[in-house]
Amino acid sequence: MEVHGVGAGTLTNLCSKLANIDSFEDIIDYAKEGNLGSIDLRIGDVTEIEIETLPKYLTLANFGNLNENATKSDLVLGITNMIFEVIGMMAVFALKNDTIKDVVLVGNIVSIPRTEEILEKIKVTQNINFLIPENAGYGVAIGAIKSIEE
Repeated sequence: MEVHGVGAGTLTNLCSKLANIDSFEDIIDYAKEGNLGSIDLRIGDVTEIEIETLPKYLTLANFGNLNENATKSDLVLGITNMIFEVIGMMAVFALKNDTIKDVVLVGNIVSIPRTEEILEKIKVTQNINFLIPENAGYGVAIGAIKSIEE
């Protein structure tokens, strides 16, 4: 049985099909400038009522506010946001009944600008700490090497 996660492969494939961007470096550049307001439907878009546990910036529907003015940068940021929200919520569900609240993220995907900004939203509402170590892009390779050494 093969197990596939949501990460850089998902990001590059979606960006290729939806925004015609094939290079990871280009994805990084485009993600810097995007505007989620042109892509995602957020709580603040549907109500002006202040809900203490649900800040207005939280996503109600990924791509639920996609409009004709959306740029490539907006699309790339929307895809990035969706992927990191999935990663973050998978961590929340995995730790729901656990005392552990620290999640270490590795892989090249964490080098994307605004990663920490996106995960901060989940951290604030779900009390989970996302840690991105130095050289996180090499984390998978380092882990594989260490497992072989043992």
